[in-house]
This record gives sequence, structure tokens and C-alpha cells, in this order.
Amino acid sequence: MDINKIGGSSINNNLYSTKQIGQESEFEKRLLNAYENKDEEALKEVCREFEGLLLNMVYKQMRATVVKSNLIPKPMGREIFESMLDDELVKEASKDRSYGLAEELYKQLSRNLGGRKV
Repeated sequence: MDINKIGGSSINNNLYSTKQIGQESEFEKRLLNAYENKDEEALKEVCREFEGLLLNMVYKQMRATVVKSNLIPKPMGREIFESMLDDELVKEASKDRSYGLAEELYKQLSRNLGGRKV
């Protein structure tokens, strides 16, 4: 099995969608705003969102590695449903703090805020 053929060109095409680019620029603005205002709560929220963005990319890449078959035809809305399902799974996963990335990122970034130390 040739690993380069897994997922085909959809891996590269789905990596940076217009929605993700918009989310990334919005994330950057909110992060800078939290830093400038020294707002710890906003920083925590931005860190959670970053964890969600990262998890979203991981979920999309995992789904892209699944070999697609033409044996059973897929309904037209299946990709849309799977994308929406992945978005909800990411939201729930980042809420539970099961990965801890947001907490560690917050600890690192909050050291530079000048406020209370974590």
C-alpha cells in the first residue's frame, strides 16, 4: 500500500480552508487583544480556542487517511455531516480539558502578562 495515495489530494486541499484561515486571523487578533489588555480570562478562552483549532486539524487529517471506497455510494450530504460532526467532537473534547494543551499554553503565556503567576 502506497501511503502517498491515502486520502489523495484532499489532504492538502482540506488543510487550510477559507474558514480555517479566518479563524486563525480572528484567533491572532483575540490573543493580541488579551495580551494588550492583560485579561487573563480572555487569554484562557483564546488558549481553549487554540486547542480546538489544533484538534480540528487533527480530526480532519485523521478522516483524510481513511481509504475511500466506491463499493457503497455515499449520500451527497455525507461530507457536510461528517465535517459538522467533527466540529462538535472538537468542541466537546476541548471543553473537557482531556488533552490539557490549553492549560499548558495558558500557563506559558500568562507568565508574560505581569499579573498573577500560575
